[in-house]
Amino acid sequence: MIRFLILLIFPLFLFAKVQITTYFPLESAIVKKIAQNGGDISEITHRYNTKKVELPESALKKLSNAKLFIYFGLDIEKEYAEVLKAKNPKIELVNLSLNIEKIGNNPYFWTDPFNLKIVAKTIFENLVKIDPRNINYYQKNLDKFNDEIDEVFLTVMKSLNKSHISSFFTLEEHLEYFAKRFRLEAITKDKKIYTTKDLNELETKYKDMQIKRVVYANQKDLDLVKQISTILDAKSLDIDIFDEDWQNALFELSDFLTR
Repeated sequence: MIRFLILLIFPLFLFAKVQITTYFPLESAIVKKIAQNGGDISEITHRYNTKKVELPESALKKLSNAKLFIYFGLDIEKEYAEVLKAKNPKIELVNLSLNIEKIGNNPYFWTDPFNLKIVAKTIFENLVKIDPRNINYYQKNLDKFNDEIDEVFLTVMKSLNKSHISSFFTLEEHLEYFAKRFRLEAITKDKKIYTTKDLNELETKYKDMQIKRVVYANQKDLDLVKQISTILDAKSLDIDIFDEDWQNALFELSDFLTR
């Protein structure tokens, strides 16, 4: 009976959870894939935001007391990394972008599923440094997540292979990694006020390419998207690459490019 009780309570002592801070929910979702029960994750913001806000002292204390600050390396996150480090010099800063092969200065590397494998490995290695006794547990979670990434990749690739569409128009740089991985051309244009002349030139320049899809990421651009979509006779899609449900975001995008 005593032995049975010891076995029951042992898992409670197996995980003195690693305290982890992230910037926003997408990062938390990915970290949780590897940490699972071994991590206690707190977020600076519950929705991605490019504007820095002053954190209340109580929140700053909790966030900075973590063992790890795991983040994508976006500019706004670097600012918070400095704040957390100043508050607690012992916190480890884990910039997930450091081992990624970049496309120019484009920071949105996670739209390529294979980059998430590099991210997952970095998370795994840092968790093991803090909590080496649970390496087998984290390894199992890592293997499972890699299988999940492979499944997402194959599903998207099979979907796109059925499509005659090889390029799409976008006002953001968000999808360059996605386009490169799946052998698509993302025609990215700066946001501006398009004159009638601009729009006519747009139609002439891309007419032969038969661009029938426009992807955007901000409702503020909707009027411009409507103009461009009309000129190109294209369908449009609002896609949020910062959504924590990254798998469905990629599925939605590939489905849009296939229809």
